[in-house]
Amino acid sequence: MLVIGHRANNVIKLRNYVVHGVDAIELDLTSSGVGHGSSSIKPATLKEAILRRVLTEPTSSADSMISEIMNNHIPVVIDIKTPKGYEKFFNAFLGKGQGVMVSSKFHPVIRRLKESGFKVPTLASIQERPVSPSSVMRAALADGLSVELSYVDEELVQEVHKAGGLVFVWTVNDVDQAIHLQSLGVDAVITDRPDLIVPAVKKGVEDRSLARELYRWLTS
Repeated sequence: MLVIGHRANNVIKLRNYVVHGVDAIELDLTSSGVGHGSSSIKPATLKEAILRRVLTEPTSSADSMISEIMNNHIPVVIDIKTPKGYEKFFNAFLGKGQGVMVSSKFHPVIRRLKESGFKVPTLASIQERPVSPSSVMRAALADGLSVELSYVDEELVQEVHKAGGLVFVWTVNDVDQAIHLQSLGVDAVITDRPDLIVPAVKKGVEDRSLARELYRWLTS
């Protein structure tokens, strides 16, 4: 099972993830560049608005992130956070000699990328438990699903795998949860705590999963 560093939107965080042995990093991309983007829910009070501003993680420029990614030879999962306007930043990450995957909750974005001849793996992100997960994957022309932790079960994993897809799970910061997901056959977990998760799931055992083969392809 792969371990991916969550929201590596600045150089400091990316370097910390690399030190702790992640297989890849996740990078958020919006119409304004690298970053998680603003919430669509308006703050109810002035205090909430101030806290949002203060607690927002710092971000680095797309150019500095590209340079850091190339220096560390680390594969990237680009999570597209907006349905349009991301293209100029997205294109900057392609063709740099690094392995790239793409995920998004905007499934039409994933579908358009595939229809335009986009060759790298894609994931349709979901925060729900659909009746037919494989149908969601096929509708987006995706290569797998990226699923919020609360909605993962053995049946979902088996169905997606039977359809030839990958299952990534976010955000997993608990060791017991990570080990359980590994036992279900999940292909990758996205985490803020690789210092805990990497030692728990690696254990020196050779991983011959589909995700590991994908990783070898991304880094070859």
